Amino acid sequence: MEGIANIFIPILIIVLMFVMDWRLGLLSLVPLVLGMAAMGMMMKSGFEKMNDYYESAAKMNNTIIEYVNGMEVVKVFNKDGDSYRRFGDVVRDYRDFTIAWYKVCWPWMAAYASILPCLALLMLPVGSYMGLSGALALDKLILVLCMSFAVGPSFLKALNFAGKFPQLDYKISEFEKLMDHPPLKEGQNRFTGEGFDVSFEDVRFGYEDEEVLHGVSLTMKQGTTTALVGESGSGKSTLAKLLIHYYDIDGGAIKIGGQDIPGRMC
Repeated sequence: MEGIANIFIPILIIVLMFVMDWRLGLLSLVPLVLGMAAMGMMMKSGFEKMNDYYESAAKMNNTIIEYVNGMEVVKVFNKDGDSYRRFGDVVRDYRDFTIAWYKVCWPWMAAYASILPCLALLMLPVGSYMGLSGALALDKLILVLCMSFAVGPSFLKALNFAGKFPQLDYKISEFEKLMDHPPLKEGQNRFTGEGFDVSFEDVRFGYEDEEVLHGVSLTMKQGTTTALVGESGSGKSTLAKLLIHYYDIDGGAIKIGGQDIPGRMC
């Protein structure tokens, strides 16, 4: 509601300014047009890098979580230097990307934030000249000038909501991808395996068009502990999620006690 009010109230004021004097109304539109043009250039520059920005932020967040969760293991194997170095590299990449993005957007942001509130930019000098020459009544000029001071700040508040739209668009797009994902295969067979040995046989899996597991085969014996060690993004968490049927595999088989589980167990 606040955003709607900050848009329609300035529009109403501008209409009243045209009613008072159409020449002053036209002069008031010049800063608005210039400010909106600068706003459009800022949004165009920002939108081009919006997805890359979110991907960089997600990568940094995942690395931070992995670093914190694996701190105990890192200490045990004395790999804190390598782990912290990788953590630092990801954070610095995010910092550099964000600063570069802001450098592109800030000049346009400064332009529209400076021009948009100044509806009197042309109105004051031109209107004063018109008043001195007798082409405009002084009381109308003063009234329209006072009205113009209420337009710019309201438009700026409304434009603060503009930055939320690309965020909403990105999040809605990701949510729609999740909802459009085909449902997991479900089976009705009960567990009839012998024992609880877990085996991956030539398992293949990918996220969208990128395959991350390329024919993985391994066996984890019942009653033993198996450690999966590798760099971030190597597929450790993916293997665990496939085991609990968080995703359907693209190829191969995952078996517990010799029984194939994806889509065949209840």
